[in-house]
Amino acid sequence: MRRMEYKVTIQRELFILFISLTLLLLTLGWEYISLRFLCLFMLEFQLIVLFIKYSFTIEEDKVIYTMFFARFPIYKKKATLAQIKMVVFKRVN
Repeated sequence: MRRMEYKVTIQRELFILFISLTLLLLTLGWEYISLRFLCLFMLEFQLIVLFIKYSFTIEEDKVIYTMFFARFPIYKKKATLAQIKMVVFKRVN
């Protein structure tokens, strides 16, 4: 039985840059309450996204897509050969 597994993580360097810019904006605009809440929400969202990982596994009779938060699976989708009608490949970048 042949099994192929692809693991994907986000570009952490880019999110670390966004987090540092959000922290800078938060410290500079602390006196504005609406900007404070917006920056805190953006910071929380960026920290959550920083720990998301994806896994795509191809086996002989099924395909499994799993999304992880840190190391805990939060979403898992399995598809058998009978369920797959078409495969579309898209080129990005």
